[in-house]
Amino acid sequence: MKKIFADTGYWIALLNPDDSLHQKTREITTSIGNTTIVTSEMIFTELLNAFSGRGKIYKQKAVKFIEYSFTNPQIEVISQTEELIKKSLELYKKRLDKQWSLTDCSSFYIMEKQNIVLLLLTISILNKLDLEHY
Repeated sequence: MKKIFADTGYWIALLNPDDSLHQKTREITTSIGNTTIVTSEMIFTELLNAFSGRGKIYKQKAVKFIEYSFTNPQIEVISQTEELIKKSLELYKKRLDKQWSLTDCSSFYIMEKQNIVLLLLTISILNKLDLEHY
């Protein structure tokens, strides 16, 4: 089965109807069909952080979505393990010239480990990417 990695920005746009990319994200989500969406607990931490100041409704929506994700067979959630943190930190140390967060580095590691080449993200994340030298 084909796999696509979903970054924090993708989930934010999908869950937030006020996001400028909300409609496009919904269209993409319905069009990917029989594809596994891979994401991580670290991504979910960023999602919860992003919605933490948006009020009760957004916070409830994020929690409900994350709980649903753990039971949805089309979403594979990668656990935050000691190995993942160490590998992510290794990449972070190697690429101090980039504006990559530790979560970004963990996403790159997961994608490499699972041979994922498609990434669901927002335009702002594209500006941070320079995987040519990864």
